[in-house]
Amino acid sequence: MIVSLSDELLNEPRWYSLLDVVAELVQAPQMRLSFDIGDIAKIGRSGWVASGEGGRAGIAQLAAASIKATSRGTASDATTIHLDGQAAYAGEDLGGQRIAIHPLSGIAFLTQPFHLIVEDQHTDGGFVLWMARLTGRDEVIQAYRSGRFVFRHAGGKGQISKSADALSSGVWGRPGQPISAMKNRAGVMLDSDDSYPGQQRNLKYVEDSVPHVSFVHLLSGRTIENYVPAKYFRRRLADDGLAGMSEAFFRLTELQRLHFPIKDGFKPKEKGVAPPSKAEFLADPAKSAEQKHHLASVDPGDWQRLASGFGERLAAVYTNPAYRCEPKDAVPISANVRAEIDQLLTRLLRHL
Repeated sequence: MIVSLSDELLNEPRWYSLLDVVAELVQAPQMRLSFDIGDIAKIGRSGWVASGEGGRAGIAQLAAASIKATSRGTASDATTIHLDGQAAYAGEDLGGQRIAIHPLSGIAFLTQPFHLIVEDQHTDGGFVLWMARLTGRDEVIQAYRSGRFVFRHAGGKGQISKSADALSSGVWGRPGQPISAMKNRAGVMLDSDDSYPGQQRNLKYVEDSVPHVSFVHLLSGRTIENYVPAKYFRRRLADDGLAGMSEAFFRLTELQRLHFPIKDGFKPKEKGVAPPSKAEFLADPAKSAEQKHHLASVDPGDWQRLASGFGERLAAVYTNPAYRCEPKDAVPISANVRAEIDQLLTRLLRHL
């Protein structure tokens, strides 16, 4: 996060001790804070620095160093918080993810972790950290371990927008409190649940969440389990004696794998009813033309091997240390998946 300071704060002695606290926060590397580059000159000539108390003489150099530090890796530059003694205690959204806020409530805002709202914090959180490890984005893991961001458990996709609203508005309204600025300290990640590319089954949940958070990432794949790389997919299934199923799965095309119903396969909702054969599925008038076209190339024998799905077992790849990936492992993932994961992790880091 970028910290901007008003002229009043920099030259009014009653604010100097508070600015000392801000400087301490900026110096803490785990906070991922930096001063606004446009403020460096005025910080250097400010009454705050000129007072010379508490080591303030080095503040200008600190401000410059904080900006240089953010150039290493991914900068957390998506949000700017402007501390101003004349600003509202609750904060005011100036647009462009720039917030003007009273310095007292601003301190609370600066120290607040970023909340990534997910359906299930254990498995979805494990997915984010696992993918960060796989792709060498150590900044994400370090930020999580230092408490700079947390996973917020919504308990299902239907609860995500409610969880986001509770962060930004409160369960009961709290007029005049800085909670109103919390939309800038929260984001959302959720599964697409799409049976085929472009279905947009969960678009409503995205639209409901957008007003309450800084970003929403809707996964391209159906679920997080659809992203398990082949090496770990095969290892997990082999541990349950299902190696043959993994071979059938990886004979599907990349898009078929990303949208395959991992947990239940093609089993009907009615208990005790066998899943349909490929021919029966393609002849079913209840299935959409898009879904039939998407699956038309699947080998009938592989269809039968995969028809009952994999159950809940694949989520263990992200949560069980026995399946934790090693960055030194050259685990191939597709260019499309790598690009999507990179986009998600970059958005997260930029908002910390």
